[in-house]
Amino acid sequence: MESKICTTATPVGVADVTQKIEGNYFWTMLCLFAFLSQFQPSEPFLVDFLVGDKGLPNREVYTSIFDLFVYARLPFIALIGFLSELPFATSRGMLVVGAMCSVTTVLLTRFGNGLESQQAAQFTVAFAFASRMAIPALIFSRTPAAQCQERVFALKAIMLLSNCCSAALGELLRDETGMPLASLFDISTIAQVLALVCVMLIPASPNGSGEAAPQATEGPEVADPEDAQSAKLNWGCSTEILCRLQQLQEPLCDLWSSVRLRSVMWWTTWALAMNPVHGLMMMYWQSLVRAKNFTSDHNGSMMAVMYFVASILIFVSGRSKPLFSCPSVVVIGSTLVSGLLICRIVAESQQGPLFAWLLAYLCIFEVATAVGTFQVGYEVTRAAEVSSANGTFGQTPRCARLTLLFSTTVTLAGVTEVGMQVVFQSLRSVVFRIEGLGISLTVLALVLMLARGFEATMKPKVLNEMPLLIHESAGTAEHV
Repeated sequence: MESKICTTATPVGVADVTQKIEGNYFWTMLCLFAFLSQFQPSEPFLVDFLVGDKGLPNREVYTSIFDLFVYARLPFIALIGFLSELPFATSRGMLVVGAMCSVTTVLLTRFGNGLESQQAAQFTVAFAFASRMAIPALIFSRTPAAQCQERVFALKAIMLLSNCCSAALGELLRDETGMPLASLFDISTIAQVLALVCVMLIPASPNGSGEAAPQATEGPEVADPEDAQSAKLNWGCSTEILCRLQQLQEPLCDLWSSVRLRSVMWWTTWALAMNPVHGLMMMYWQSLVRAKNFTSDHNGSMMAVMYFVASILIFVSGRSKPLFSCPSVVVIGSTLVSGLLICRIVAESQQGPLFAWLLAYLCIFEVATAVGTFQVGYEVTRAAEVSSANGTFGQTPRCARLTLLFSTTVTLAGVTEVGMQVVFQSLRSVVFRIEGLGISLTVLALVLMLARGFEATMKPKVLNEMPLLIHESAGTAEHV
């Protein structure tokens, strides 16, 4: 009997060990990819490189080059959301293509001459950015539920730490060793090539990416063989059409059911406002520093400090329960404080305090982004599990389509960003542009306060209409 137990237990133990090794290998490759994809020592000096080495005017950089990134990113993000629903498109595959675009971007920036090549680089970097929408779905689909929160925050912190290390290295090589900016782009190219290798080494999902297509039922029995053959053909055609329509309808129904979840609504509202503002802020801040005519700039050092502090806060906040207990408070508070900080950045006339306010803004945005990513991913995944277990489809999503959800949210945020960019075309000064961002966020935070008060008065009705909520007292999803 003992030998029989040993023979049956050994394969189970081997399978557990194999699964653990594969999980650790997947996580290691994903972390290496995240670190290397963000490791670009040339990034803090992009404007300096385009203005100094390429001879482009400062205003042309943020009006004729950076603006294209805003416009190109929108269709690419929508494309990623569409591709995520195709059977042959996997999260890993989209990351591989995105890594290829990152390599192309650095090469175009480094070796391209003239305005056209720099404009082309904005399209490749836009797709590389859009492909990152697949990362949360990859984590939630291939990570045990107990480790999702830890890994979401850890990966975000690793990316910020990579930004810190690359910025510090770039500042050190440029200021201390006198390395030309072109050489920094060579280092960035090597890092992007290594990131491409790492993402290609990530094992493919054993379950694939697409859901099984609904099985067609057999047609009705017909006595006449000719009628039977005709009925079979007609039945097959109609069934195929219905299956096609159902395949198109299910993702949209799941998307709508996901957005109706309470915390998803709050964080979607936050993303539609904060993502466009942050994108424009990160696009214009170097031009703002140049516009203030400081005697010297230390963009690399300041960015290194900012990303290092932000990465530490991400690690710490990943274990903080209060941040997860009140999604509406975090959304409103981060929006209001961010708006006030941006206004303060514009008003600052000294370089040190300006970077200090910028540091505070960056930390708030990155921490709130990590909290929102986990809460949305957790609630949608939990809702899909509950609806699958109870068979209550319709009110809650039957499948956690996180890539579609995140890409749709960022696409709508991109529409907002494009609209803001069109409005900004009439503002020639970069100072006025950034100041407008801060005022807009402050006003929005006040509006959200009123919405939260209205929600509190309508709480019983909201509880009846939304079967799965993140309760403000516990911060966890519960079926009601």
